[in-house]
Amino acid sequence: MRLSKNYILAIYVMIANFFDALWTHQAIEKGNAEELNPLMDFLLSHQTYTFYIVKLGLVTLGVILLIRLRSHKASFAALAFVSIVYTVVLGIHWVGPLI
Repeated sequence: MRLSKNYILAIYVMIANFFDALWTHQAIEKGNAEELNPLMDFLLSHQTYTFYIVKLGLVTLGVILLIRLRSHKASFAALAFVSIVYTVVLGIHWVGPLI
């Protein structure tokens, strides 16, 4: 079975989102970062598990929507754009402690 480009990007976005949530939480706990998204900042400061549920849930819903709309060219473009953004974000998480 060969996966389409949309499915490959969708899987990457889901994995990247998980690591972004995990590494963001760890960096904030260590005092090395701050959450810039006001909603996520609120959730992290009150209920950590709710932060994970909302962050992972919202991205999952977005990915499901884009997969359902995979016949539209904009779906692939959106998945590609989000993949690039997550690659940059994960790079910042990875390099940040070294700087």
